[in-house]
Amino acid sequence: MSEPEKASPTLPKPSEEELERKPLKIGEELGLTPQGILVHLHESESTYQLPPAIYAIWSRCDGETTVKKMASQLSEETKIPVERMESIVHAILTTLAEHELITWNT
Repeated sequence: MSEPEKASPTLPKPSEEELERKPLKIGEELGLTPQGILVHLHESESTYQLPPAIYAIWSRCDGETTVKKMASQLSEETKIPVERMESIVHAILTTLAEHELITWNT
């Protein structure tokens, strides 16, 4: 008997305006742990441990690459459909922004 497929969580589709935003990472990379990468924010003196999948997105936030381009690159690397990847990347970036690990370049 095979296991039933798990349903993927439904994420909102980002708008074209949101896809054109350019995230810029904030923080200093401190090193690798068995669970992920440590990132320190000097201003708040907070340290976060980013799992590898989250780090893969955070590390690409150079202030020049759009969310759309980042999602396209990750889609090619992972074989996840680009529309799904846009929603995933946007959701992760929104959470990173809430924790002040990225800012948005205009």
